[in-house]
Amino acid sequence: MVDNTAWDDSRQNSIANFQTVFTLLMNTSLLEYLFPTKYPSKRYGHKDPFEIKSVIGACMLVRKKAMLVLAICYFRVARVIRFIRVWI
Repeated sequence: MVDNTAWDDSRQNSIANFQTVFTLLMNTSLLEYLFPTKYPSKRYGHKDPFEIKSVIGACMLVRKKAMLVLAICYFRVARVIRFIRVWI
């Protein structure tokens, strides 16, 4: 459950549904207008907290070890790509 208002009572655009082929092909504003319960938006009034699919721009808490593993993998892949570009 998420209350999408900030400390100053302004609406926050920090909610979204997961992308599907259907939502990519359709106009998102139209889907929000036709199906407000399935596609929530800050454009339409929500008086109470409601359940959402995903949060945009949320603070992420990640262990340092996990970030180091990702960084090492990223730099290894980047090194391989640079090596391949030299030989192509």
